[in-house]
Amino acid sequence: MQDAPARVLITSHNSVDQGIAVTTMTIGWDAAPGAVAYDVEWRWGARDWIKLPRTGELSADVRGVYAGQYLARVRAVSSMYVASMPTTSMLTDVAGKTTPPPAVTHLTASSELFAIGLKWGFPAGAEDTQRTEIWYSPSNSLETATKLTDLAYPQSDYKLQGLAAGVSFFFWARLVDRTGNIGPWFPVAPNAVQGISSTDPSPVLGLISGQITESELGQELIEKIDGLQDQIDALDGLKAYDPEQPYTSGKMVIVDERIYQARQDVAADPGGGNAPPNPTLWTDVGQSVESANGLAQQVNTNTTKITEVDGKVTATAENLQALRASSRDDDAEGDLAGALQQWNSTAAFAAEVKASASRDEAIVRKTETLEASIGQTSAAVQVVSEAQATADGKARTMWAVKMELNAQDQYVAAGIGLGIENGPAGLQSQFLVSADRFAVVNNINGVLSSPFVVQGGQVFINQAFINTAFIQQIILGMTLRSQAVNSQGLPLIELNMVNGTFTVRGQDANGQTIINNGGVYVYDVNGVERTAVGRLP
Repeated sequence: MQDAPARVLITSHNSVDQGIAVTTMTIGWDAAPGAVAYDVEWRWGARDWIKLPRTGELSADVRGVYAGQYLARVRAVSSMYVASMPTTSMLTDVAGKTTPPPAVTHLTASSELFAIGLKWGFPAGAEDTQRTEIWYSPSNSLETATKLTDLAYPQSDYKLQGLAAGVSFFFWARLVDRTGNIGPWFPVAPNAVQGISSTDPSPVLGLISGQITESELGQELIEKIDGLQDQIDALDGLKAYDPEQPYTSGKMVIVDERIYQARQDVAADPGGGNAPPNPTLWTDVGQSVESANGLAQQVNTNTTKITEVDGKVTATAENLQALRASSRDDDAEGDLAGALQQWNSTAAFAAEVKASASRDEAIVRKTETLEASIGQTSAAVQVVSEAQATADGKARTMWAVKMELNAQDQYVAAGIGLGIENGPAGLQSQFLVSADRFAVVNNINGVLSSPFVVQGGQVFINQAFINTAFIQQIILGMTLRSQAVNSQGLPLIELNMVNGTFTVRGQDANGQTIINNGGVYVYDVNGVERTAVGRLP
């Protein structure tokens, strides 16, 4: 067992540091046999014990103490990290600092994007501050306030983040010194500093737009439609089966207007034994009918495979359905001239479902695409559905419809999407619309109306009921009237932007006051004018 120090003593002395009187309390103790270090604690009056860093010395200083009675206790620590029982000092009077910390010089709040910024200042003589306490409340009442944060000296700013736009709080600050003494509130009740998160929509819209662009759903809507080129390329390459040619697995050929896909590598066989419809070597996947100026094809293929790359095994199952109908002008010179002209018009459809799973993720995606084209004019519609789950606990879902048109050297796109993902703004759901015009329409008794329209970066609303509105700028077109009226049924506030008149009416049991662009007029309860300033009404 480690022996404890024989004695623990408390002494104190005063010094001046940068013009400030500072009292230092020194805790000293006798060396304990076999000890290599000491654990020291002290307390002021009945307050909590404060632990100092472990030391190998025989004394420790505590600067900036207040006047009062102090206790100290010390434990000796052996080389095996065994601590002794504590030795406690006598209760000792220290003539230290007698005044509490001062108040902060100022506290200001600034409106920021989804946040409120706070700044404050320290007066001279506050150098022994240990921390700043910031308290806040949704109302101007210090009694209902709770502590927001403790900030170590000399930090003098803080940002309350994660707020919605237009959120209001009231704030107070106070200082706490290194011995636990608490200074006065700033500002003094009933005053408070009010802070409101930004209500300016411009940066909010910019931030949201950026988050949308970075999200998977946003990228899906922005990107052009995945064309049918892979499927069309496969159909374009279709030729009649040639027994003199070998075929690799997955290759497709035509026999008697049927489309066959090789189940495996097929060797050349002039004798015709390997020709479709040999079910061991070929799978019937569709039909192809062609004339000099017309083509109709359909294919339905299924692919399953298991691959291993760098020790990662992925299982994949895929189904593809494709339809194509094409037409070209017949110039009466036969198939050769028509082939040189290529197809004048094409209508195509493809539906692809792909599911894959590995140890890290499972994902399934379904894509349906319709495309029609004549010459340089084309139109396409694509529907995408996707679900994904990963081993790290993340997941996302997405459904989107995209449309695009190329005509007269113009490209126009539109889309609508619904998704849930853990993106730049965290885990959240999104409903996005990409269109030059977005409108809500009513059709009542055969009359079509649009009470809400977004077009050209502007929002048009026919009539709205809003509980709370934060508006940066108001441009009035005709009139502004309050819903509240006086005893004559006239609005209490009325601004007429056409003729430039305004009226403010106030009324109570003693009469009413009217302020307008002509002057100020006071009437008693009987309607008799008592005071008039300005021209006669």
